Amino acid sequence: MKEFSNRMSQLSGQALLDVSKRLAVLVACVYPRSPEVVQRYALPVLWSFLGNKSPPVRSANVRTVVAQLAKALHEAMGSKLRKHAASQPQNVMKNLSNILGWNECHVKKKTT
Repeated sequence: MKEFSNRMSQLSGQALLDVSKRLAVLVACVYPRSPEVVQRYALPVLWSFLGNKSPPVRSANVRTVVAQLAKALHEAMGSKLRKHAASQPQNVMKNLSNILGWNECHVKKKTT
């Protein structure tokens, strides 16, 4: 997982999508044994995709791949994904909410 995640910044086009798909598959295998590895390497990839105003790849498959990664992380992490997402910028939370079908009450950040 570390190797795939570290290569994301060097990739473009279909290679970027392929590596992201592989990360989504690895999440289910790795998270039960090493949740910290998934948090360290897969979550930043998701945040990067969700935070970009323009997709890093010009392909209709980008949304599908991002949705696969988000759903794999949600299935593995459950409500912990929301907790991690709460520390991200509002646009990332909104995009994640749209992908996973969360309603607005789950997306709002707590204000102190």
